[in-house]
Amino acid sequence: MNDYLWKIYLKSGGKKLVDRFEDFFLNGFRDGYETMIRGLMKEYTVDSKVTEYCFQQLKIMCDCWENADGEPNEIQDLEEDTAEYMDALWDELMDANGQSEQNAFCGFIENIETITTTVAYDVPEIFVPYYFVCTYNVLEKISDAFEIELPGIPIKKDYKGRFYHYGEICKCLTRYRKEQGWTPYELYAFLYDFAPKYIGGIDSYIVKDLPDPRSAYFIGGGGDNEDAVAENNKNSIVRWQCNPGTRAGDMIVMYLRSPISAISSVWRSCSVGFNDPFFYYYRCTYIGHPTKIKRTDIQSIKKDTILSQMPIVNKNMQGINGVELKPSEYNHILDISNAKGVERLSVAMDISTGEYENEKAVEEGLIKPLISRLGYKTDDYIQQLNIPVGNHNHLLIPDFIIEPRKVRGFYTCSIIIEAKRSIKKEKELTDALGQARSYALQLGAVYSAVASQEKIWLTSSKDGYTGVIKEYGWDELQKDDVFAELRGMIGNKN
Repeated sequence: MNDYLWKIYLKSGGKKLVDRFEDFFLNGFRDGYETMIRGLMKEYTVDSKVTEYCFQQLKIMCDCWENADGEPNEIQDLEEDTAEYMDALWDELMDANGQSEQNAFCGFIENIETITTTVAYDVPEIFVPYYFVCTYNVLEKISDAFEIELPGIPIKKDYKGRFYHYGEICKCLTRYRKEQGWTPYELYAFLYDFAPKYIGGIDSYIVKDLPDPRSAYFIGGGGDNEDAVAENNKNSIVRWQCNPGTRAGDMIVMYLRSPISAISSVWRSCSVGFNDPFFYYYRCTYIGHPTKIKRTDIQSIKKDTILSQMPIVNKNMQGINGVELKPSEYNHILDISNAKGVERLSVAMDISTGEYENEKAVEEGLIKPLISRLGYKTDDYIQQLNIPVGNHNHLLIPDFIIEPRKVRGFYTCSIIIEAKRSIKKEKELTDALGQARSYALQLGAVYSAVASQEKIWLTSSKDGYTGVIKEYGWDELQKDDVFAELRGMIGNKN
């Protein structure tokens, strides 16, 4: 934490916000608290529905607030006291929700603003009011910027663990607060004003100048509620359940459920997909720029020669959120709906196949264009890296290592690619794969590949790089669906 910037913040108005937090938490919540929080949230929450819901919840709390008697509870031990309070709160939630962990968790997240504000009032030395609803990514960015180590996120179905995750976050933030010598109210001003502005607020995760789409995904909306209305507002940006692999710019196809039961619009992902433990559906992204298209109803989908073959159609569109579409499927939807002005998916390579005079020509004419089309920049890979082995009398020199990382003088990477001019015999392939395997083992790569003018062969760390899991001819990689399959395995995930 830059103490100089913090002092400037306090002098330029931040101290007034600290004092307001302190006044509310010491003297009870009354009219005005919910308005203050709404104003802060607007700086880092792009979905106005989220902000307004939080406002209404806090307004109800403030309208019904009765000051508790006595001083705030003090703590003796951070670990033990946090566990005790979280256990008691969990028991209350379980009792109120029929002893169902899933329902208890739902009761928590549906009222997370008021519940966490109340426990922070009772025990300010431990708990922190939580106002990062559907913006857990903002909290993560703040933690990265200020080197606050957040706990790992529990898995989606661990409802109890996701509830207790709140307590773990509070412990991390409390330790950070004490390191800075802050009061709880300074921490609140830091979390909801200083830090969001420092990282860029909404602009820290919403991409305005969208890149070309790499993928397309289905999402499902309610056919009889506001989801059907949202697609009419081209300026709307809303949070949605989606695939965690979603990247900014990707195409999002909206299927409206009953009673409409039809593909209805195409959106763009405005953020990277992320996991949010306090968003019921867990996987979250922000979508916007909706374009309404001619609706394709479920009966037409089931009769269509291409769309009827999609597994999700056989499931009657159940579990649709985040299902990835092949480029050919997505483009076909645009064709049959007469969509105008909507981005199409064109992901395949455009390269010259045939004879290459030497290995360097293969590297320049095939492998480098492939790496680029997979979404990597020149800074994302290293050519001809010398790796010392044993007593340093021998060196390994892989042709390409992708996403290299150096820790304590040793390199690791995600992918290695070994280049050969031509491989036409089985022994040539076996030798090349063995060579690539030695590099991959040394570097801890996830995938290992051999590429020649004929094909690219891919192996995986899952079986020690012993068997070819996929092979592609360069002419095949000029087909969108085939290239999308390869990119799904070794493409840039960022």
